[in-house]
Amino acid sequence: MSAHQILTFAGTDPALKQYEDYLFVTYLKSLRYGNEWFKAIDAKIYYQVHHQGFENLLKRPQALIKLAVLSDDPDIVISWALIEGKTLHYVHTKANIEARRLGIAKSLIPNDIDTITHLTKIGLAIFKKYQKKIKFNPYQGEIS
Repeated sequence: MSAHQILTFAGTDPALKQYEDYLFVTYLKSLRYGNEWFKAIDAKIYYQVHHQGFENLLKRPQALIKLAVLSDDPDIVISWALIEGKTLHYVHTKANIEARRLGIAKSLIPNDIDTITHLTKIGLAIFKKYQKKIKFNPYQGEIS
């Protein structure tokens, strides 16, 4: 794995635009296929509602996107997280084996997170490990 750097953007920062398509695609697909409940939703409804929900999260005043990108090619995103205050809305790491288990996603998440709003199968396993420190509250997510 090449060296990486962390970039931080407000959810409405115009500089985030170049990464927007990647963020939306990885969020929508990994959430849908990483959670049995979301797979059960009609695809058209799921993509419409969750696309709008992700847009709404990005527009929140405290929303931050943290990206881990390759140092020698910042167009390549290895991992990203959407954080709002002490709430982790989502974290995603590329599926290739080189990018996983290196602590890259963990480096994007502040230590004082006390709430998570979205769970995939992997996210659930992580949540179970830390559930004494953090709570799961999907209602702080896109519907609020």
